[in-house]
Amino acid sequence: MVGCLTLVTGTTTTDADADTAPSRRIVGVQKQVSNDNSSIEEENNDTIVLDTNTQIYKHTAASIPQSISDNDALSTAAASLVGIHCALPNKVDMVGGSTLSDTDVFYSGRVVVMGGNELACFFADGLAALGIDVCLVSTGGAKTRNKHGMCLFFAFQFFGDTVSQSSDIIFAVLLSSILVKTMSPSVESDDDEDVEIGFASAIGQFDSLIDTLANERKGMTMDSTTTTNGEGVGIMGGGRSGVLSLLQTRHQCNKYISTTTHAQQIIKNDGILFGPGKANAHVKSMESISLDKCWSLVPSAGFGPSTLQTLFDNNVIFPAKGNTKSSSVVVARGWDIKDFWEETSWPRDSSGTGVRYGLPVLDDEEDDDYLDEAFQLERMQLRSTNVRTRIGGEGGMDDDEVQLQTELDEHNPYVTRIVGVDGLASNILSRRRSSVVFVSMRSCRTCKRIDSMFTKMARECNNGLMYAKADTTGLGGKMLGRQLGVVAVPAFVLFRDGIRYGAVSTSKLPSDRLDKAIRDLEAGEDFDTSLEEGD
Repeated sequence: MVGCLTLVTGTTTTDADADTAPSRRIVGVQKQVSNDNSSIEEENNDTIVLDTNTQIYKHTAASIPQSISDNDALSTAAASLVGIHCALPNKVDMVGGSTLSDTDVFYSGRVVVMGGNELACFFADGLAALGIDVCLVSTGGAKTRNKHGMCLFFAFQFFGDTVSQSSDIIFAVLLSSILVKTMSPSVESDDDEDVEIGFASAIGQFDSLIDTLANERKGMTMDSTTTTNGEGVGIMGGGRSGVLSLLQTRHQCNKYISTTTHAQQIIKNDGILFGPGKANAHVKSMESISLDKCWSLVPSAGFGPSTLQTLFDNNVIFPAKGNTKSSSVVVARGWDIKDFWEETSWPRDSSGTGVRYGLPVLDDEEDDDYLDEAFQLERMQLRSTNVRTRIGGEGGMDDDEVQLQTELDEHNPYVTRIVGVDGLASNILSRRRSSVVFVSMRSCRTCKRIDSMFTKMARECNNGLMYAKADTTGLGGKMLGRQLGVVAVPAFVLFRDGIRYGAVSTSKLPSDRLDKAIRDLEAGEDFDTSLEEGD
């Protein structure tokens, strides 16, 4: 599923606040005439009418200064929406009866931006303009506006016990210059100047991370059930990798936003020699896509007046690129050779997991603790026999064992958790992933007995396959089991480029049959149906 929204510019004819308001040049998100996501549209029906009879949502509108062209306004709006607005930390309510309007808010918190490209620098400068503490991490070449800070003024109306009830004291609060802090992936330790630590450890706690170079998220579902923070912004949820789990537990980072495009991923996968042709073809296909086939999106409240307008007022602009006179309805962001080189040259952590240095990884002690806990669970289940459980049946696990296994699954850094049919679609099918999926049930004792061995397989693999675990418990699990073509667990379903390759039924690991199926999958061979039979 592809999400889309339409940004337009124009001159107002009727302001929603007053019919006599002077006309102004604005940019905003066009109201959808027909939209399957009708519930969102109904909640945001306050609109502004442009001179072209186009309506835009009022909460997305920002006035364009004279010095900014329409194309630059559109480019800035698009870039700030996918990066800055989604990454905003806590919104601070105004104190008392503020003299400012209802749309005047300010934010507090800290955001980390990864990358030294133009888009990353724009994100950093824009967040700083909003009063947020920003750390820009790059291997070099980042050019932000941090050589001069931006002063932000806010007025508050305060009513206190120390003044008479009829007195209003107006405080003008001058925030100190907000500078973008730039740093390398490795930082000198404060405790020992001869020791270097990763940027995340050096920064400590932060609210959000914007990644312009890669995507640490293993997949997410875009539907009406996606977890949000109450303002329509997705928070850490399904499809988390080990890195995202550690960002949340160690650094209290609850928002991870990757702005990498599919074209960038193609270049990363196929290389600079064979990737450009495929990447450019993908960009062209996206620019020719029919909007009727896209999921219409509407930004959360406050995007125009609070976020975009602040960027315009502080002259933080993301200039339009290429042919600004193009009549193309859809503009897709492609790839950049500089991003490719920075991502590939970024140092990797010594853990051997391939994680970029500075991002959190499990250290040896934590790794051993995790596996020890998994093997401890296995020892609890040694008394069981190699019995397979029919989906929807009972496997003999007590409540404590089920709870322990559930916690292990949620924090497993090596195995992606698949939840429901949507989880299968977003993690494997839509991403065309080659993968090995362990199909289990929470109450299946045999599944739990071999769970730690599957984690060991995933941990030691060097074949590029994604190892995942699908839970078929409950009604949603039964539907997932049908989608996978599995009626009893444990079972292992293999995918090649997002297409079901075959399934192996086994109640023990290691399994010669499963190993052969994986080898055949990697070698491009057809699936050997004789491997399907159970032990």
